[in-house]
Amino acid sequence: MEFLSKFIRLSRGTSKSFQEEKSFQDETGMGAEPGDGFPILNEQHLESAGDIPCELLIGKLKESGAVILRNAIRNKREFIRLTKRLAPGEERGVVASENSLEFHGELYSSGCPPDILWFYCVRPAEIGGQTLLCDGVTIAVNLLPETTEFFMKTPLVYERAVGRKSWAYRFKTKDKRKILSELQTLNVTASFVGETLHTRLETSALRQTKWGREPAFINSLLHALDSTGRADVSNYGLRTAIPDSIVNEVRTLTVRYAYPIHWQRGDTVMIDNTRVMHGRRRFQGRRDIVAVNGICTTETLLMAAHR
Repeated sequence: MEFLSKFIRLSRGTSKSFQEEKSFQDETGMGAEPGDGFPILNEQHLESAGDIPCELLIGKLKESGAVILRNAIRNKREFIRLTKRLAPGEERGVVASENSLEFHGELYSSGCPPDILWFYCVRPAEIGGQTLLCDGVTIAVNLLPETTEFFMKTPLVYERAVGRKSWAYRFKTKDKRKILSELQTLNVTASFVGETLHTRLETSALRQTKWGREPAFINSLLHALDSTGRADVSNYGLRTAIPDSIVNEVRTLTVRYAYPIHWQRGDTVMIDNTRVMHGRRRFQGRRDIVAVNGICTTETLLMAAHR
């Protein structure tokens, strides 16, 4: 109830009426005008022993929702060591296609989004390929009151069909009963049709951030609607009917507040996945980004979550 009351107060305080804006596009196909920046920590911020100052890193993460480390991580091994120190998870790649990707919170259509999303740049693309960040708190504050009311009353419904190879990899088991039981604990409706796992998740577009307990627009709405751009990511879609006016409003706001990361070798990004959405511009040439979906298990971050 406190969360809903805070949301109502914020939306009522948004007096500026929404107007259609030109969707700024660059040659790579997504928003070209950056919003407010995110802090960048570099070699000047390193401790005397060359270590990452974790208190500073966590403080900036809580304050801004994402932090960029530049010239501070020398190789992938150091990157993995940092993730294990603060928010460990499984190392993975990113979508291999050269398509752009719409804004989304990581795994918000699955029922188990990670707390922290990590990226490490092994090799930037020759052309394009910028990762885009967008603060869901800023989006929430700038939604029209009637749009906020719509999302508070209308759940997002995601449906997904997953083949055997994908679900066996994700759940690390071929035991279908065990998988269905785990999904039930996540409030995901699931069933198997042959070797295909079908899931259905009802969730809110508006969430409370882990740090600060602020209302945020964090979800996979735009990503799920973009069936062309993410067709090679996974077979899922949004089953909620969203008025075109609201989709246009959300898209315009994400373009307005998009912040592009122009990747350099060795760049590391730590993202609060309960607050900040991410997307990607299309690119050409080889692009190698390592990702980790991190869970807050360290005492430092767990304590920070309650401050």
